[in-house]
Amino acid sequence: MSSFGTMQSFVNQHPDVHMYIAIDVSGSMAGRKIYEVCQRLYNLLSNCPPDTIFSIVLFNSRAWSVVKSKRARNIDIAGLLSHIEGRCSGRTALYDTWGDLVSSIPIPGLYLKLGYYCLYYY
Repeated sequence: MSSFGTMQSFVNQHPDVHMYIAIDVSGSMAGRKIYEVCQRLYNLLSNCPPDTIFSIVLFNSRAWSVVKSKRARNIDIAGLLSHIEGRCSGRTALYDTWGDLVSSIPIPGLYLKLGYYCLYYY
């Protein structure tokens, strides 16, 4: 099973999960790679339980949050994907990305208890 299939199964079995996703939008991701990431993200957001909570950080030379603790049903998927596809440039700042993700966790240390990470990196 692909990592996406495994993640989709996990989310479907645990609808109360908070998914933290980091997406590389550096210059090396332009074209087909970012298109494939967006397809997978679309499938995940469209098929997960509507109350699943997502936090999504994009990163290239810097990192920034595009979704902060939102339920899947409240995410403008088309707008999000359009924003992601138009951002591929710069270099990769992975360290800042993890800092943004960890700081968005509402309960300090929760990421250690859950022990579940999601990172798409090609």
